[in-house]
Amino acid sequence: MVHSEKIDKSTVLSFQDVRSLDAPKVFRIKAEFRALITEPNIKLVVDLTDVDFIDSSGIGVLLSVLRMVKSQDGQMKLCSLSANVFDLFMLLHLEHVFEIFVNREKAIASYLPVKRLRERDKEV
Repeated sequence: MVHSEKIDKSTVLSFQDVRSLDAPKVFRIKAEFRALITEPNIKLVVDLTDVDFIDSSGIGVLLSVLRMVKSQDGQMKLCSLSANVFDLFMLLHLEHVFEIFVNREKAIASYLPVKRLRERDKEV
């Protein structure tokens, strides 16, 4: 269900064959996240590319993972939210809780100081 890969010192977690984060799936997903997030100071990117729907239990899992990561002095960022999921995050004001990026590359680059400066300079 959850796929993990290391890219530029970031751990990227994505979902395989998961279109929704909802009550029937959350216990398994949460267990998989816990098993994959073992290192302190982790730089985590959660890629939601294939996720079209999140219910309250799915939001709860993401908040729980964020708390777990922060308790280990790590960071967590989300990327590639579908329009429906992004609208839900805005409605719930979760953009103030999670750092959200348009794609995986920008989320990973945000952890790299030199690339972060280059991105900021391009936006100006």
